[in-house]
Amino acid sequence: MKRFLTMFLAVTVLLALSAPAWAFTDTSDLWDIKQGNVVTDWNTAGVYYGSDIRNMFGGEFGTIEIGNTIFWDSATIYPGYLAGVSWKTPTAIDLGRFILSVAADGNYPTSYNRAIQGFNLYASNTDLTFYSDWGAPIYSSGYLAPPLGHYINGIYYYKIDHTFTDSISAQYFKADIVYGSNTTGPRIIELDGYGSPVPLPGAVWLLGSGLAGLIAARRKKKA
Repeated sequence: MKRFLTMFLAVTVLLALSAPAWAFTDTSDLWDIKQGNVVTDWNTAGVYYGSDIRNMFGGEFGTIEIGNTIFWDSATIYPGYLAGVSWKTPTAIDLGRFILSVAADGNYPTSYNRAIQGFNLYASNTDLTFYSDWGAPIYSSGYLAPPLGHYINGIYYYKIDHTFTDSISAQYFKADIVYGSNTTGPRIIELDGYGSPVPLPGAVWLLGSGLAGLIAARRKKKA
């Protein structure tokens, strides 16, 4: 009996050490506000009057294009100007994929109203402020030419759909959105993040189950 229990515990530990660190489940948007996602801040560019920053995360607020987020318009805006937003999930997640959907106005190639010219995504396990140093982005689109989101060949909106080679474990996120037009702010249809909540490490629950089995067997033997 003692030999059997020793072998059982050894196998349990071996399985724990070999258990995968994450499992990618592309079933729900973990950045949706209905999942408990919270927008924490955005830069001084702000959003267009009547729009709402939460709409890009599945919200339906405001009075202008409810469901979309439209960033600030101004005569001082120029292509390359940065808008941005930071947000957090209720707990850390393993991010495996994200999708950014953008739509623009105008008639190509004379207008790039509400398009974007670049997109950077950052992640952290530290609760940083919007203007903190977030380090290198986990994704950068580079310069987009023509700006993403324009009406081209009958397609009204465009998207960035990126799957990470390795999951990104984080709870805090930030996005830089680069203006692609003069005077008008980008229109973000949706920004979705897919993956899975960070589980307890395999070593913890497998080792725990092994110890529980060992204790139960010893109690049975004493009885």
